[in-house]
Amino acid sequence: MSTAHSLKVENKPMLFSYDIETEQKIIEKWVFDNQRYSRRDLNMEAKLLLTLASDFIDIINSKNLNQTQIDNLEVAIKDGASGVWEKAINRLGLLAYHFQNAKDKIVSLIENSDAKITAKVLDCLSSAFTTEEQIMILKTAFGSKSKKVKMFAADKALYLQNVELNTFLKSEYLNQSDLNVKESIKSAMKI
Repeated sequence: MSTAHSLKVENKPMLFSYDIETEQKIIEKWVFDNQRYSRRDLNMEAKLLLTLASDFIDIINSKNLNQTQIDNLEVAIKDGASGVWEKAINRLGLLAYHFQNAKDKIVSLIENSDAKITAKVLDCLSSAFTTEEQIMILKTAFGSKSKKVKMFAADKALYLQNVELNTFLKSEYLNQSDLNVKESIKSAMKI
């Protein structure tokens, strides 16, 4: 019989995981069902996903997020194939509600990564961050040379549904030159 692990804290999303054996079965089925079609390193994919699963259970049980676990999330985000980096982004986003060092890693990745990684990590921006923190992160993203990152930032601002961002978004609208980016920012201000 499998057991589950969960961390419930009032006004924060619950962290949940099955036991490691169940997680391993799920990972192996998901990864190796694609082996006839994939050219990816499936063993590496499975290893990264299993590390993430094991770390997540440890985080839930210890109620602590350590540097090694943060580093494992970063490796999965930066080096993981599709399906791996998404899982890492999802976990990092959930952990941001519970741990300051997860929020710090999100900010660091957005500030110090290439456009591809920044666009991925913007998905972690949520109500776990204060309005001031959201503005700081969005300002960094809107300052990117990448139109894709700017568009993701505008979409994320819309998703956040935070009316307190409107003043910032109005000024950002005026600062941007690309019409598509401006239109996306304008849409985000209609909340």
